[in-house]
Amino acid sequence: FIIMTKLLAINNSFGPKGHDHSIAYYDGEVHYLKVERIRGIKRYAFKNEADIWDTVFDHFGLVPGELDAIAYVGEPIGVQAYPISHHIAHSLSAMTDCDLSIVIDGISEDGWWSVYEGYYQRGNGKNDLSGPAKGSIGEGLIYTGRRMNLQGHDLDLAGKLMSLQSYGKVNQGLLEQFREITINEMFQIDRLDLDILATIHKRCEEIVFRIFDDFVLDNTAKIVYSGGVAQNIVWNTELRRRYPNLIIPPHCGDEGLSLGALQWLRKEI
Repeated sequence: FIIMTKLLAINNSFGPKGHDHSIAYYDGEVHYLKVERIRGIKRYAFKNEADIWDTVFDHFGLVPGELDAIAYVGEPIGVQAYPISHHIAHSLSAMTDCDLSIVIDGISEDGWWSVYEGYYQRGNGKNDLSGPAKGSIGEGLIYTGRRMNLQGHDLDLAGKLMSLQSYGKVNQGLLEQFREITINEMFQIDRLDLDILATIHKRCEEIVFRIFDDFVLDNTAKIVYSGGVAQNIVWNTELRRRYPNLIIPPHCGDEGLSLGALQWLRKEI
C-alpha cells in the first residue's frame, strides 16, 4: 500500500497586521485556500494561532499531529514548523522550475527585491541597487496613493495609481531629476498632479527594468516574476515582450506565499 505524505503550509506574514493570508495542503494533490473567500473579508489576516488552526480543521479536517511536515511564512503558528523567508516563498510560488526568479515587493526581511537561482540569492533589496534605486517601489506607491486621498485598502492603491497615471504625461525634465535622487526622495516630492504621477510611474518602471537587465543574461531564459509589484500590467506587458518565457503566477502577491512554502516542503522533505 502507499503511505500518503501530508504537508501543510501557512502564510501568516506579519501576523494580524498582515494581509491575504492563505493555506496550502498537499496529500498527493495540491489544495489551496485564500482565507478571505470563506471569511468574506477582503485581504483577510489571521487574528491569532487559534484562528489559524480552527481554519485548518474546519476547511481541511486536519490537526497538526497527523501532518508529516508544516511550513509557515511570517509569524510563528504555535506548532513546530519550518520557517520560510518571505521572498523564497514568493520565488517558489509558481511551483515550477526556472532559470531565474525575480521578486519585487513592498518590504520584508529580505528587503524590497530579490533575485534567485534556485535557493542561491544573487541580489536583494537589503544591499539594494545603490544610489538612486534606494528605497521601495511598493511602499512608495502606497504612500503616494494616500497622499492623493485614494480610497480603499492600502494594497489596492498601487493598482489605482497605475490606471490614474495614464491620464498624465511624462515630464522629461522631472524624470531626469528623479534619476539623480533616491526612490524615497522621489516619493517625497512636494506636490502631485497627473503629470508628476506619470513621471513617478515611468521612473519606477525604469528601476524594475534595471533589475531585470542587471541579472537576466539570456532573454530566452525561463524567469519567474512575483511579488506585489509584479501585478503592474503596464510594466508586465513590456517585460513579456522582452522575455518571452516570463512566468507571472496569478497569485504573485502575498496570497501565493503558502503555495511557495508548500513547494519548499515538496522539494526538501
